[in-house]
Amino acid sequence: MKATEILKEIYPLVGSEREKIISQHLEQDHVPNFLLTNHQPFKNSVTAILNKNILEYFVFPEYLSLGEDDDYFLCPMNPETCRSFMEKHDLLLPTCKMVRQIYKASSLKVLPSPISPNSQRTNLFVIINQKIMLAKQSCEPEVFIAGHKKDVVLSNVLAGKGYKDRVGLYGWFKKDGTVIQDLYCKHYRSYVDYSHGLRMVYDKALLNGVEVSLKGDILRHPELCLLLHDEKLEFLSY
Repeated sequence: MKATEILKEIYPLVGSEREKIISQHLEQDHVPNFLLTNHQPFKNSVTAILNKNILEYFVFPEYLSLGEDDDYFLCPMNPETCRSFMEKHDLLLPTCKMVRQIYKASSLKVLPSPISPNSQRTNLFVIINQKIMLAKQSCEPEVFIAGHKKDVVLSNVLAGKGYKDRVGLYGWFKKDGTVIQDLYCKHYRSYVDYSHGLRMVYDKALLNGVEVSLKGDILRHPELCLLLHDEKLEFLSY
């Protein structure tokens, strides 16, 4: 289903009503083929090295989008909205360290485009999407791109008291490779604005050439977790 058709449904909506429609489209895998099939074989790899350990993990080349290869839309959403989609395809979200690694590994780096106010309106999602598409116009849709969105991230802060219903945000890169948005976990999960992006990371990875699970073997390991995070990760899913 093309993004043009999907946008007709969600354009006038906000909040939970918009999230409900987005969820329905994700349930039907109304996402571009270059996102879901690009990992066969794995193309967008990111390498993390710690001591003698080399971890290679694989990510979507672009943030989670709705539509088809020739008509798609980078769609900000509540991370809970795509939970079933992620479980179905064995995906997870990145940590702050992974966001930096992904940015470094990307082949196309695009500067963010801040907008205010009323940043939760769907029409602003569309405006930013159009700007990103202009930046990608000379590239194939599956180009490995980063820098243009704040990532929804995993963080142990979200496992702490008072953060149960919050969302972690991090990213937006400057030209020098530093981030504009340090880790921020004060918004409720229901808050979704034009700057948010969900980078899908495949759970299956390679550690020293051997297949492993990021969730099961790496992120909760007391030492190997340092490949992807600064401590053992307790918060693995929204």
